[in-house]
Amino acid sequence: MALAQMQRQLQSLYDVSLEHSVEDYLVTDRAFLDAVSRESRGRDTLERLLFAESDGELLVSLYLDRELVDGLATSDPYTRLDAANLKEFCTALEGVSHFVYLLFNATHERPVSRLELELQAEVDKFFAVWMLSATQGRALDVESLSTWLFDRCRFDPALGDGERDRYETANRLARAFCKRLHEVLESDGGEVSLYPELRRFYRMRHFEKIGSAMHGAAMRAP
Repeated sequence: MALAQMQRQLQSLYDVSLEHSVEDYLVTDRAFLDAVSRESRGRDTLERLLFAESDGELLVSLYLDRELVDGLATSDPYTRLDAANLKEFCTALEGVSHFVYLLFNATHERPVSRLELELQAEVDKFFAVWMLSATQGRALDVESLSTWLFDRCRFDPALGDGERDRYETANRLARAFCKRLHEVLESDGGEVSLYPELRRFYRMRHFEKIGSAMHGAAMRAP
């Protein structure tokens, strides 16, 4: 299933090892989502990570729309990523990103904010799409990808002010981080490697992560 491949891609990208598979936590029943998430009721929700802590245990489910999951099975992005499945790939990858990042922080007993989850997911989508397209011999133009992913995105008009602000902030910060990192990679003559920088960013704590995306930390050679 594409979801397992997404998890493997992210874990490889960030050198992360998890004992749990996202497929074991997948829910496609819309009635279940509406029953446990008031925020999703009445919305055209395609993806949502549901989590809560109870008696020291983390309870997690990843909801993905059934048609979305079926579509990825029919048009596998890991066989060919193209215009027909790019949007669905990014939607599902966002959920998988949330799952991996939440569990990574939980296993290290680190709290994580919803803004961090959204910011990391935006960064994950950019580099996962860029790298996957390159491995398939059809590398996407970075500027075009950035415009499509960050500038042409549409936010659900039903979002509350707090939610909308969180999504817009994550979008803006991710755009700046991805653009800056790519520019450094192009201009440094090969002295800065992509993987160490992405892995360093992945492991930053909340304020360091936000600050790095906002103002930029100096890129370091590996």
